[in-house]
This record gives sequence, structure tokens and C-alpha cells, in this order.
Amino acid sequence: MEEKTKGPILWFGNYVDFGDFDAAINALRNCDEIFFDFDLSISRSEDYISETFDDEDNLIDIVIQKERFSISPNISIGVSNYNNTTSASSLKIELDNTVVDLKIKNNDVYSFVARNDKVGYEVEFEKSYRVIAGSLIPRVIFKERSSGKRVFLSRQIFPEIVEKMKDYLMSWHHKTKQPDSVLSAIKSMGLMGKEEGFSYFKKAFYSNSQFQKNVEGYEDEVGEVIQMYNLCLHITDVVQEANSTLNSFFLGVRYLGPVRASAERFYRYQDLQVDEIDHLGSNLPMVINSLDSRQKSLLKNWMEENFGFSLEMSGKGSHYALLIKEEGEGKYFNISDMGFGYSQVLPIVVSIWLEKENIVGSRKFNFSLRPFDSLIVIEQPELHLHPLLQYKFAAAIAKLSSLKSKRKIRFVFETHSNHIIEAFGDAIEREEIESKNLGITIFNKTDEGLTETKSSGFDEDGYLIDWPAGFLSA
Repeated sequence: MEEKTKGPILWFGNYVDFGDFDAAINALRNCDEIFFDFDLSISRSEDYISETFDDEDNLIDIVIQKERFSISPNISIGVSNYNNTTSASSLKIELDNTVVDLKIKNNDVYSFVARNDKVGYEVEFEKSYRVIAGSLIPRVIFKERSSGKRVFLSRQIFPEIVEKMKDYLMSWHHKTKQPDSVLSAIKSMGLMGKEEGFSYFKKAFYSNSQFQKNVEGYEDEVGEVIQMYNLCLHITDVVQEANSTLNSFFLGVRYLGPVRASAERFYRYQDLQVDEIDHLGSNLPMVINSLDSRQKSLLKNWMEENFGFSLEMSGKGSHYALLIKEEGEGKYFNISDMGFGYSQVLPIVVSIWLEKENIVGSRKFNFSLRPFDSLIVIEQPELHLHPLLQYKFAAAIAKLSSLKSKRKIRFVFETHSNHIIEAFGDAIEREEIESKNLGITIFNKTDEGLTETKSSGFDEDGYLIDWPAGFLSA
């Protein structure tokens, strides 16, 4: 989301390095596609937008009236390696009983099929469709007319889909029915559910007694097929809002890698305003230095209360130092004299506090664009930490997660620490957090060399359930 890409996936960047498509795909599986599945809840209010996309040699102009809707589709994107470039190979959208399935090669859609499994209705669209690359979920377009190297799209109505939907609706009318009113109703229709869509056409043709009579008793069947066509008509809307939802989610992700920057005795002063810890924690001193005195005091008190140590910054001239004071001590010591563990846990602790106080991104985003919820992803937070501090760390996370707040902060840990697991179980027993809000996924290598995942968790008393014997044993 932070970089412009030619395809849906960037295999290596600042945070991770998966190599390329061939390195990422499982060598033991006989397949040439990787799939990404998303269960989404998307919604949108009415708006107007004008967008321009660069599609190879063509500039795509789109002017769209964005209509209000709220749906929960399942979206699956397939990617494959084409001419040494990762590109979309399929797009599947499932909504209730409707499935819309597109097969893609080199951004051309060579198969576009929609079906409703409940009523056994299927239709194939055969005109020329393409997808616009550069986003996680590719957007579907239909080229209506061109002028030079500019391709124009009027709204997002696809003529072939409109025509086939018209033919279906006409089959419920008298054979002398003129199609103009049917076409007008279809083109004016927003994205709707089954019941809403059926009611829309019942109202649109309220004076047509033949239609009213023919659909009587077939409300469910007609509603299902209307929803199927309607989803196809508005596939651009759905994809755009799905991308917007995913963009907002991923912009709210904070990642901290397993090996964080080592502490230094002194740091050179830089006149920078920084409000986010990088994934290595190397800019921690600059972040602390960017806080005002009130924020530094809040951070200090929060760390003392939850972790048993506090942090201060001491500066002289063009250099400053990070100082740590442990619980029960009367004096601060330079972080470089306090053991390696503090340098590893401090970026995590400060990152969490920044999210809690909603400071991260406050200068990068305006209020309307700031991601509302956050997900903090941490690899091996226990590295170089004393077992007691591991326990305190997890207990603080459990406490923070249970706080009532308009803004949610969620956590994903990759850990091998039984102290962290134990702390979460104890937090459930103390009723500081509910067991339903904690999940565990166990990764285990099989004899065939594959990695399988298994879901586990805690019961209401904080005891582990479905836990493999000896998993955390030495």
C-alpha cells in the first residue's frame, strides 16, 4: 500500500523479502497460482468521483456516481507469473448465493461467468473486458469507445450485462412489452440485495399487471437472479470499495521485525519531527525527542505502571541519551548499560503507546484519512527479555486490549514464549480479557515438509484448548 506496483503483490520491500513469485510458491505443490482470500464488510455513501488510470499505453478516464450500499462479500484474488511479472490471474466475488468468476491473462479477461447456485442460473459474458492493474484487487473495465490513446468509460455500466439482464426481465413481461422502460430501470439501479432488488423492479413496473402476475410465487428465484446481474453491473463499485477498505486496514498496520536496532550510548540530535517507530526500531530516539513534555510524562507513567521501568531522555549539546530506571531503583542508567533486552523491547512498548494515544500518523493523515483501527504485528517480542518482563509485557497487552475505546487496537505476535502464553491465560482467569478475544494459530511442519496450521485458544478459565503435547517443551 505504501508503494506503487505493476501487479497486485510486491514480493520484497522495506519490511520483508519473499524473493519473487517462484520463491514464494510452495515447491512441493503442483500449482502455478497463489490465492488471497478476504471476507470483507464494505459500505459507501453517495458521492461523485473522477479518476484517471494509466493502463499500458491508454489513459482511462472514469466519472462515477458512487451510490450508497453496504455488503459483506468474499473476494478471492489469484496471481500467477506471466512474462516474469506477477499479475492477476483470477478474480472471484461471492455474495450470498451469487458467484462472479473472472479468469485473467495479461490484464485481459478471457472468461467472465456469473452464477446463482441456489436457483441454478448461470450466464457468461463474452465482450472485451480488461482489468486495471496496480491495486490489490484488479478493477474491471469495458472499453466503450476510444479516441486516440484515451479510452472513455461512461459511469461503470457494462452494455452486455445490461442487455442480458434486460432479456431476463423481459421474459417475465408480456411479449409485446417495449424494452425502453426495462433498460431505464436497470441503468438507474444501485447495488442492492435480493429482497431490495426484487422490490425495486416490482415498484418500477407497478402498473404492469402481466409482470406482477408472472412473478407471483417466484419472488425468491427472481430476486436471486436480479442480485446476480446487479452484482455484475456494479463489480467496479465493489472492487473499488474493497480496495479502499483494505487500504485503510493496511495503513493501520504497524510492523516490528524480530531483530531490532541495538542501543547506543549517545545519539546525535536531529531536528526532525517523527511520530512512528520504524520496523527496526532504529528511529526510537527521534520519536522520543519529537514528543512534547506532557506526552513524555504520560509515556513515563504508563511504562512504570505496566512494565515496571521508565524512560527519560537526557541531552547535552548536539547529543542526547536514553536513560532507563527500573522499579525500586532511585537512579536512571544509560540504556547501553542496562542489558540488550531493553533495546529490543523499547521500540515495541513505545509503538504500542503511540497507537494507544493515537499519535501515529497524526501528521501524515488528516482526520478523515487517519485509519480508525490499528493492528500491531510483532515478531518474537520475547527476544532477549527476562522471563518476568515477557510475562509483564503480555499482561500489559491483555489489559490494553480490554480497554473500552472507540478506536480498536489489535495485536498479532509471532512467539515461542510460554511465558507470554501463560500471561494471556492468567489475564483470562482474572477476567481482564475474554477468551473469545484471544486466538492462537500453531504452525507445525509435517513429515512431508509442508507447514500446516491449527487453531487453538483458551477456555473461559484461561486454560489452553486443543494444544499439541510438548509444543513448548524444551
